[in-house]
Amino acid sequence: MPEPTDEWTPVGIDDLEPAAMDAVRHPGNAHVKAGPGAGKSEFLAQRAAYLLMTGQCAPPQRILAISFKKDAADNLGKRVRTRVGPVVGRRFVSMTFDAFAKSMLDRFRLCLPPEHRPIGNYEWIKVPNVRGEAVLEAHRPAPEVTKEAGLDFELRVVGPHRLNDADRPAGHHDEEIADWWSRNDPVQTGQLTFFMINRLAELAQRASAPLGRAVRASFPYVFVDEFQDTTYAQFDLLESLFGGSDVVVTAVGDEKQRIMGWAGARPDAFVQFASSFGAEAFTLRLNRRSSTGLVALQHVVAVSLDSESPAVESSSTTTIDGDHAWIWRFSRRRDEAETIAAWIRDDVAERGTVPGDYALLVRQKSEQAEGEISDAFAEVGLRVRNDSKDVVPGVPLQDLLASPLTGVVLPLLRLMAGARDPGAWTAVTEHLTWLREVDDDVERRQVSEDLGRHVDRWRQSVARCPPNEPRARSLVDHASDYLGGPATFRSIHPAYRDKWLLDSTVDALRHQLGRCSSMPTWPGVFDHFAGRDAVSLLTIHKSKGLEYDTVIMLGLDDNTWWSHRRDDREGASTLFVAISRAKQRMLFSHAHTRGATERVSDLYALLHSADVREIIQ
Repeated sequence: MPEPTDEWTPVGIDDLEPAAMDAVRHPGNAHVKAGPGAGKSEFLAQRAAYLLMTGQCAPPQRILAISFKKDAADNLGKRVRTRVGPVVGRRFVSMTFDAFAKSMLDRFRLCLPPEHRPIGNYEWIKVPNVRGEAVLEAHRPAPEVTKEAGLDFELRVVGPHRLNDADRPAGHHDEEIADWWSRNDPVQTGQLTFFMINRLAELAQRASAPLGRAVRASFPYVFVDEFQDTTYAQFDLLESLFGGSDVVVTAVGDEKQRIMGWAGARPDAFVQFASSFGAEAFTLRLNRRSSTGLVALQHVVAVSLDSESPAVESSSTTTIDGDHAWIWRFSRRRDEAETIAAWIRDDVAERGTVPGDYALLVRQKSEQAEGEISDAFAEVGLRVRNDSKDVVPGVPLQDLLASPLTGVVLPLLRLMAGARDPGAWTAVTEHLTWLREVDDDVERRQVSEDLGRHVDRWRQSVARCPPNEPRARSLVDHASDYLGGPATFRSIHPAYRDKWLLDSTVDALRHQLGRCSSMPTWPGVFDHFAGRDAVSLLTIHKSKGLEYDTVIMLGLDDNTWWSHRRDDREGASTLFVAISRAKQRMLFSHAHTRGATERVSDLYALLHSADVREIIQ
């Protein structure tokens, strides 16, 4: 029986802040302004629980949740299942924007006009076959081909315009846009970028009214996370499908964290959402991640981006004494690497933390930074793990670690190796109960007993076999088979319906675990794989959604921030995102041999205005 709406209370947590509770119960479209550490995932999980448990979203209807990163989509789905149980949780469909657009195109490809209809087994490619240079050269003298060339042309010039839009006002780029689509014709090439997939999916639903009705009938509620990163093509797909309908859309995000402009994010996403969807705004004012000092620093940067940015209160506990942030100045990069490595080593020993509590952030070129600092860290007994590097082509280590496949295979491997780990046991049993559609205590007990028997048998076998690469790869296959195999993961995780992605993730998991098999024990292998013994290195863009005790930003200089301009909003937003990853401390590092600081002087001015002091090393 559904719960009465006025009696429903948050599930699995003590309470929500008043604005969050109001937004959870709101019956219409809503824009929820949620800054760093505000608990966006928990808010969305509670919103889902409210709609599902009170019957607002009644069977067989479902909730569609759209995120921009695979790990965010997977984590949100898991959180909802924890709140409402595996059976009810099946009616919460969590996927990335790219996966959603691709599913729309694959299901309704035949609705497209023949001149825009790609073949069924089209190939996904990262960049268009024909870049902007070739198109612009055909329409203008070559010397003028500068600002709007390359990928910028696809995202900034072609991006804002719907296909076959009869109402589109004529503009000076009409011929170029038509030429770009002609040269990248998906019918002829069979190759599509995700931008093209979004545009074709939007055209397919406009070309077939039943398509939109079917989607809206299935999903009366839609969530969109990180809405500030929405591109023109993605926004148009949302608007065409759900705008002006009875579907209730909840958009969550923070304009101050809009750092994907280079990837085509529209600068006015929330303004357009409010206009097109008549959304009511709610503002969350708690930061559950960062210490009071860091929240104060974040507020200084936030006000530079939005003078009306509200004050945010920290609900996190401060565990350190002294400065919460500072700037270190070095003459040479080698001195920088050695000092930071020794400082982390000493801090770990003093505070009882682990290397995995620390992150090194760079704006770009993480592999170059890895080469500059790894030796210095190794000399003090620390390992640097480049989370942005591909394990196999197309699968960065960060994506592998956060993938749903790893999220259940690794816990099972820990159990197989003899670990007494309640968290690992819960992760595996939750997967099995979800897979077998178990919802009563007797069946849950049977699942647990079956897992116990298999784990006991595996423990004896694994204990007799020390780690090596072939055994590590074999263990991945054994664990995957017990958990249902590729077909199961493909059926329950929308992203894995892309066979290439699932196959690549399995391959990456085998490969990475094999690389970790030099450790003397299996528990050591799995800890090494998880990275508790390593300091993470990743780009600021890749760090979104993550958090660390201490964050060290390398290279706040003109060379690293080569595209920054004074009072550049996206540069300040990038700085804001970096600071907001830290829970306790933030360190900014500058080495003179890497670059000067004239171009980024406005960012240093922000830090100085927040009383962040400089220390010359």
